[in-house]
Amino acid sequence: MIKNTAITILCLFLFLIVPFGLRAQKAEHTFALGDSTFLLDGKPLQMISGEMHCERIPREYWRNRMKAAKAMGLNAIGTYVFWNAHEPEQGKFDFSGNNDIAEFVRMAKEEGLWVVMRPSPYVCAEWEFGGYPWWLLKDKTLKVRSKDPKFLDAYRKYIHELAKQLVPLQITHGGNIIMVQIENEYGSYGNDKEYLDINRNIFRDAGFDDVLFTCDGPDELHDGYLPGYLPAVNGLDDPKAVKDLINKYHDGKGPYYIAEWYPGWFDSWGSGKHAEVSYTENVKKLDKVLAAGISINMYMFHGGTTRGFMNGANFDDHQPYSPQTASYDYDAPLDEAGNPTDKYIAFRNVISKYLKPGTVLPPVPEKHATIAINRIKLSQFSPIFQNLRKPVLSKQPLSFEDLNQAYGFVLYRTHIPTVQGGWLKLNALRDYATIYINGKRIGILDRRLKQDSIVIPAVAPNSVLDILVENIMALIYLTTGRGLQTS
Repeated sequence: MIKNTAITILCLFLFLIVPFGLRAQKAEHTFALGDSTFLLDGKPLQMISGEMHCERIPREYWRNRMKAAKAMGLNAIGTYVFWNAHEPEQGKFDFSGNNDIAEFVRMAKEEGLWVVMRPSPYVCAEWEFGGYPWWLLKDKTLKVRSKDPKFLDAYRKYIHELAKQLVPLQITHGGNIIMVQIENEYGSYGNDKEYLDINRNIFRDAGFDDVLFTCDGPDELHDGYLPGYLPAVNGLDDPKAVKDLINKYHDGKGPYYIAEWYPGWFDSWGSGKHAEVSYTENVKKLDKVLAAGISINMYMFHGGTTRGFMNGANFDDHQPYSPQTASYDYDAPLDEAGNPTDKYIAFRNVISKYLKPGTVLPPVPEKHATIAINRIKLSQFSPIFQNLRKPVLSKQPLSFEDLNQAYGFVLYRTHIPTVQGGWLKLNALRDYATIYINGKRIGILDRRLKQDSIVIPAVAPNSVLDILVENIMALIYLTTGRGLQTS
């Protein structure tokens, strides 16, 4: 009798709790592709979006930046997800602090913003190794961005872990993520449709049941799109050209989406000045795009700062090696400090013309107060040569990955047996090297300047040669289809 009662109570408990769980996951809205526009709850939606990355903005300022987005008239934000930030060591995931991408999305919902999620997982984004984790390079036979089973296994595990954070936040589950991007500008790299379809399957198997899409530059879209899925275009803002291109690869219909529209640009080391992109012409272009009913994502709305060793570099057959600065201000409408610029005001004025009648935008945010700081005198230091770890002995130089070191510096040390001077040449230097003899700096070798050799003076026998190598920026973004190279 007691046993049967327990069963009855248990069944009643299950009966009560299961419907409650289902209600919690019920979609509040619907999002779909129409023939010419996106459809929110069956009605046309023109996305006016801006890109922001949670890792580039201190968590304490996330909400402030989102409020600024709303005040400019944006109704959505686009955001990359950086694999190497979330899986810094293979199998060890981090979604805490500034890496709390789920909280970033939830906060956007609280501020009334939709989210276009771009896990990719290759992102470029002027970010270290394009977002790939460094430990992929420990296996020298592994080929990233390919059908290599070892790469796909690591990729799949990451996406499934990311799915635990983001799948419940899709619009199909009551959240505010309305679209998810698979791969990123793949047409600049290859044209393997089977590989792209594997990407699609990985996302679907992980539970991403939102609208999936790809994005590419206009000349690469043919190679980078996946038939049957929305192809967005980057860097094109002529309305007719945008519509013609997407029509061509999407069964003669839209919606029409510019996934990356560039109101600014990034800075590179040695460029001499901060990138400045005049908003005068961009205001006219934005007006035409919105008037044509095309949805747009500004890359960037707010860039922020690339911290640690996460800034990337660009290089291909047609341009020199060009590492990016830690500042990711991007000459964006909202500057690196989170202040509205003249560009912000100009864009807000244009966007206001295309909002629903009666819409009143929040006031333009006040600029953040600044303070003067007295000169700080640094009186203590810790010499590097007095703080070395136990050495690793090797007949040949080892890479950072060989040493199981993600980023930072490695000191290579040897002894010079002869007293004669001569040239020291470093083969395939892909970083920034400082050269020392017996602890005294004699020069530097900078890859940006194509420097790989330096004259070593005559020294005493058995003098110590030190080469301090800084892992500066590992992403080299190739558009030649020959693959990713890394430092």
